[in-house]
This record gives sequence, structure tokens and C-alpha cells, in this order.
Amino acid sequence: MNVYRIKSNRPVFSFGDEMGDVPILGTTLSTWQEEVIANTGDHLCDIEHEEEIASDTYCAFPDHIVLSKKAWLHIRRKIISEPASSFRVALASGTFNQRYVLGSDPSSPTPTDIVYRAGETDPSLWILPQEIFQNAARLPVPLLTEPVYHIDFSPEFVSSLRNPFDLLWANTALNIARAYSVARLIPKRFRPKPGRLRTHHRTLRLINKRGKGCEIHPTAVIEGCVLGDNVSVGAHAVLRLAHIGSGTIIEDQASVTQSVIGENNFIANKNHVSYSLTYPEVFLIHGPYQFAVFGCEASVFATISCDVRIDKKNIVMPTADGLIDSGQPLLGVAYGHRCKVAAGSIIAPGRIVPNDLVIQPPDHIISRFNDPAS
Repeated sequence: MNVYRIKSNRPVFSFGDEMGDVPILGTTLSTWQEEVIANTGDHLCDIEHEEEIASDTYCAFPDHIVLSKKAWLHIRRKIISEPASSFRVALASGTFNQRYVLGSDPSSPTPTDIVYRAGETDPSLWILPQEIFQNAARLPVPLLTEPVYHIDFSPEFVSSLRNPFDLLWANTALNIARAYSVARLIPKRFRPKPGRLRTHHRTLRLINKRGKGCEIHPTAVIEGCVLGDNVSVGAHAVLRLAHIGSGTIIEDQASVTQSVIGENNFIANKNHVSYSLTYPEVFLIHGPYQFAVFGCEASVFATISCDVRIDKKNIVMPTADGLIDSGQPLLGVAYGHRCKVAAGSIIAPGRIVPNDLVIQPPDHIISRFNDPAS
């Protein structure tokens, strides 16, 4: 079956990337989409407009859609079982979709832009079947309205990219689902139980995948990770449920958890990076950095990257359509390509630092030096 990818001519807001070039788990979105569709023997065809499709029966989606292989399998089975029924894929309300699909309505299904058309009938909403595994973290009550922060995982995922934060959560969802999918292949007695993935350290070590030429200190802790070629990991560093690009250096006592790190990054010693996404050639020193995005060649030095509102309200985020409610109580900062943010800077949650911007360190103290000649 031919599946059609409609070019939207819409770059990622603020970052300016062509939609097909954005990073998805170590590859690009366009390559990821092609591999997902090819997994069922189908062919992905690029078009400029839906009117170009000659057939009355087809499946199509815009180029800014991210979907998992298992989500496409469900869609494909629906098409095969009911070829005469037009439908639009929708996501059920629930803690998983509320977390990873920013701005989704928690009270009703969220329609996506994936449509199957059979003739001229109007498509009905079809709820994508999702296997949801509960996973939650306890957080301080003074910061959030609820003491439990849901970070569920599911192998069935669909999202639309509007800005860098959508890209962050898409990578996060696919990365955690990757680890769980691999874990299911090992013997049952070693498998992690749903909702307790991070506590089963022995299981996580069994599913590590390491590229060529990596230099790993014997005291480093690596659990449930994918490491590219020539990755360097220092003493007492902790990597957990992370996807690390080739050539990246992670120094002593740094921790990288639930994050997707690009190629040739430098994570300085004692840094903490969690639930974050980095492009290639990123330099980070003195975090922590959580729920954050770092564009290509971004350098961030000892910056306070805020990720919560103290009034306990959801964080708003900028898009091409203006500010919208992200639906998230926790959301960090998106640092644009080639930006440089100096030490001592404080940036509010949900902000996007523009490409190429240089933020100088704050200058609050003027020092007077005695001149011996005076």
C-alpha cells in the first residue's frame, strides 16, 4: 500500500529546522517515518498537496507527524480489517497522552492528522489502541497540585511537532518505549514489572547496547541505554534509560537519565541532565537541566534553567499560533541553535532562547583594583 506524506512547508517554530531533519532517536524524522512505514512492507510517497493523490482509497499524514512502529501496526490492521471505512486516528484521554502530547485535552480524545480515506465518506474518529504502563515519580507537594507526577510509557505513540518542546516529548516517549520493548525480549524472571522499570537495575543492565570504541570507566553505572560509537563515560557517572550519540563525552560524576543526547556532545563533570534532548555539538556545564532542549552547537554555562511555576499553574509555551497551555506542570527551556548562555543567567520555564543569541553574564559587582602606580 502507498502511504502519502504531505509536505507542510512548516519549519520547527523558532529553531527553523526543516521538519524532516529534526532528530528522532539518533536519526531524522523523515528517515524514522520511512522506516516505520517500510516495517509493514508499505511505501511512503512524498507529495505537496493531498489533491495530488489519484486513488480514492489511501492513508496520508503531514510531514510533522511522529509515530511509533507499533502505532502504525494498529493503524495498518484497522485498514485491512475495515478497508471501506474512512477514519481519523485519535488518542484516548489519559495520563500517558496528557504527558507526552502537549496541550492535549484531558477530558476527551485528541484527533491526530493521520487519516485513512475510503471513497468520499467523511472519516470518523478511531481511538488508537494503546497499552499503557503506569510509571510515576513522587515530587514535593509545595510545587505541584498532586504529589505524583505521571511518566507512563507506551509502545503506541503519535504526536504532531509544533515547537522544540513537542520534539522533546516525542523523543522521550519513544526512548522509554524502546527500553521497555527490548526488556520484553529477555527471560521473564528478569523483566521489569510495569510501573517499576527504573527500579529493576539488573534488568536494565541486560538491555544496554554499546557501539564500537567506547571508553567506559569501571565505576560508571549504565542501565537501559544505547551508546553510539566512541562514547566516553567518566568515573561514577550514571546513565539510565538514555540514548547517547556517537563521539559524546560524559565526564566524571555526571548523570544523564531518560534523555536523548546527540552526537559529539560534552556533558561536564557533576552535571545532571534529565528528560532532555540535545542536538549535535552541545556543550553543557553545571546543571541541572531538566525537561530542556538544546539546539545544535548550543553552549550553556551554569545557567538556572527553571522548569516549574511556583503558582502551581501549567506552563505556557510559544508556538506559531501564539502562547498555548502546554498542559504540563513541569517544562524547561529550549535553547536555540548556536546560542551561548553565560553563567548566572536565569531563564523562566517554557521559554525558547532564539538561535545565535549570546547572553552575557550578569554584572552586579564592580571590583576596584589598587593601582601600584597611583
